[in-house]
Amino acid sequence: NPEEKASSGLQEMVLLYPGAIHQAPGGQFSFTPLLKSSPYAGALQYSQLVQRSFFGTQLVSRGHRRRPAGHDYTFAAQIKGESVNPELVLDSTKTNAEDQIKTVNAIVIADLDFISDQFFEIRKRGFENLNFDNVTFFLNCMDMLVGDESFVDLRKRRVVHRTLEMVESQSKRFIEQRRKDEDEAEAQAQVALTEAQSRLDQKVAEVRNRQDLDAQQKQIMARNLQEVENRKFEALKANIEAEKQAQIAVSKENMEANIRAIQSSIKTFAVIFPPIPVLIIGIFIFMRRKRREDEAAVAARKLRS
Repeated sequence: NPEEKASSGLQEMVLLYPGAIHQAPGGQFSFTPLLKSSPYAGALQYSQLVQRSFFGTQLVSRGHRRRPAGHDYTFAAQIKGESVNPELVLDSTKTNAEDQIKTVNAIVIADLDFISDQFFEIRKRGFENLNFDNVTFFLNCMDMLVGDESFVDLRKRRVVHRTLEMVESQSKRFIEQRRKDEDEAEAQAQVALTEAQSRLDQKVAEVRNRQDLDAQQKQIMARNLQEVENRKFEALKANIEAEKQAQIAVSKENMEANIRAIQSSIKTFAVIFPPIPVLIIGIFIFMRRKRREDEAAVAARKLRS
């Protein structure tokens, strides 16, 4: 949030496994977001990230599809307000109403690991390519809560790296196209699986509705039909999944190729364009000197004649 002193001026933070917070409907406290994600962020269930085994809870190593939620998530917020202190309300000696009011001023961050020892070590060693603002944000929050803002602006003084806006805008367009391609492949796969399942259910229903068979024959034929059709269904499902993954892979390759093409074109322009003004100035100076030399030669011949 660039409008809040605790978070304004920060460039980059890392939240490893954050949660998200939001203001409760009809809440009596003010809710000011400090850290928010982009609309391209998504969410995963806890069961998708960890699994229980004989050795305890472990992180799941397999990759998950990145599915943007289409809205942002709030990771940190400042909460202010007033509430009745229940301890003073129960105390009959406290008759002053002002003594029963408790002021609330807190900053809630939905990630404990954002201020782990590793980030302090990174800040201490000063890695050039790992200049995160986790510690800065934490210290700013502490100073804002205690009312000492003397070091807040000082911590924000750092080199600001300007990004290539054209590359970012075009990369976002390719990423959005890739997401649409993945969603389309997912929808097509789901439609094909639904149709295959409906055909299986229809065939089983036809067997069960036959009047020329008794209950036992119907049960045997339905079971055999289910086994055969289930094998076909699993094979079809595997083929559909393979086609879906192939479409996703092609979309990813196209996106990466387009981004590399943009980067290559910018590098080419960076090599070709800078010498052009120098060459133009050099040609202009050369032509000017040559013209002066020609004029001087003509004047010298006139003097000799």
